Amino acid sequence: MTHSEGDMKKQFILLFLLILVLSSCQTRSAELLIGEAWARPGASGDNSAVYFVVDNPGQADALLSVGSQISGAVELHHSMQQDGAMVMQLQERIEMPANDRVELEPGGLHVMLIALTRDLKAGDTFDLTLTFARAGSRKVVVSVREP
Repeated sequence: MTHSEGDMKKQFILLFLLILVLSSCQTRSAELLIGEAWARPGASGDNSAVYFVVDNPGQADALLSVGSQISGAVELHHSMQQDGAMVMQLQERIEMPANDRVELEPGGLHVMLIALTRDLKAGDTFDLTLTFARAGSRKVVVSVREP
């Protein structure tokens, strides 16, 4: 191998590594950002609700399901006014539009923890696993606090 062939090979390798690094940065910047996760206190056997914010700087996605070890069941809900009363409607999924923010908050979209397996007291924390159509599964630490 001549000196110029060796230099070309090194330049090719450096260029390849640079492309890998840049593509990795692009992928990371487009990930869903999940924050501000909190839940209402609740007694064992009762229900509670979880709220959080999802910032989606990339492609459209959807929250498909949520898993937790602290309740018998977990459901996606939307609270809304209907005929003068507040009602909760079960959601099959929660859409995460591209380049947008979705807030799960009291009086709107939320995660319902049904039949808690233990008491949730202010100051406690627990894990939730959120499953998205594109982003896959994400673990989130939830803090219990008063609304």
